[in-house]
Amino acid sequence: MTAKNADKHAQIENMMNHSIPLDVIQKKVGCGKSMIRRISRKTKMQSKNSAGRHRLLTPREETKAARDIRLGLSKSAANASFGVKKPDRSVNPKTITRTFKRKGLKSAKKKTALPLNNDRQKARYDWAKAHKGWSETDWERVVFSDETKIQKRGSNSL
Repeated sequence: MTAKNADKHAQIENMMNHSIPLDVIQKKVGCGKSMIRRISRKTKMQSKNSAGRHRLLTPREETKAARDIRLGLSKSAANASFGVKKPDRSVNPKTITRTFKRKGLKSAKKKTALPLNNDRQKARYDWAKAHKGWSETDWERVVFSDETKIQKRGSNSL
């Protein structure tokens, strides 16, 4: 680095420490925005205007995690966190969940039973009234689907 470049470098760092906008620095120093950004990245300078903790994941890693969920490669935030694991630090599934929220993805639990609307409620009530008088022997002949696995074909078929 020449003395002139070192002087520009120091001047840019000084202006960035005083939170001067990039376009003003560009005009005063006489260099491009790409050079200013490169210097700020190399020196790991952060703007004083940004508050809070820095993001753990880069935008590329966030996109990868969201893509894995969309394509079905990861089934949950915990699985996606293993996909973006870094050697120097681990990524919490809550971080991945917040990332999905920012990306517009929403979680949904698989429904285990149909919602009980008025028609189904009436059908259940009618069925219960119709089978009210059944004896124990009648009920023993009934095979409920949650008690056994029914095969359509084969030796155990109906």
